[in-house]
Amino acid sequence: MIHTLFVLCNSTTKQLITMGNAILLFKKFSILHLRSLSQFSQLKFYIIELKMKSPMNKIVLTIVTTLLIAYKVSAIKCFQCFNEVECTAPAFVECNAEEVKKTSASFSFLPKSQTQVESTSFNCAAYNAVLNNSSSVSLSGCFFNTYNPCEEIHTVPAQKWTCKYCDTRDGCNPATKMFGNLLFIWIALTFVIYRQKSDCI
Repeated sequence: MIHTLFVLCNSTTKQLITMGNAILLFKKFSILHLRSLSQFSQLKFYIIELKMKSPMNKIVLTIVTTLLIAYKVSAIKCFQCFNEVECTAPAFVECNAEEVKKTSASFSFLPKSQTQVESTSFNCAAYNAVLNNSSSVSLSGCFFNTYNPCEEIHTVPAQKWTCKYCDTRDGCNPATKMFGNLLFIWIALTFVIYRQKSDCI
């Protein structure tokens, strides 16, 4: 459970989460890029609620929380276009349920795209094809991360096609700008865990 990473010292039993579990859970957040609002809210809540027994812990937690706020502001964005003309200069949209609805309407030839399980996390997709009748198709947009259109696209008859599905930020560009912040957050959390271990003993 997410909160166990931050509820390090139990006031009744004085139990402490192991460093290995803490690192494992934080790696999970790194993979998810802390994108979803629910993940961010829970993470922020438990960081703030972490028992702080020293001024240094308070300073570290303030810095970490600030970085997480800055991280959350940049939600995943995808290129969006629904025909060849639009795709020459695609829009760049921040994914949400409404944008998924627009994209799904254009991918209606894929039955499962119409019955996606809603989620607070999103992925980008891009589909380009030359169909058997020689017409071309170009589509890009947002999907809930519970559905991958590229797993279903092979059912569409086409002479050739490409399909890209990704969960990296900003149009599937690598999140290199945030790597330093993620590394610092990980180091800061490790430091807090060490400090809390000392306080709990």
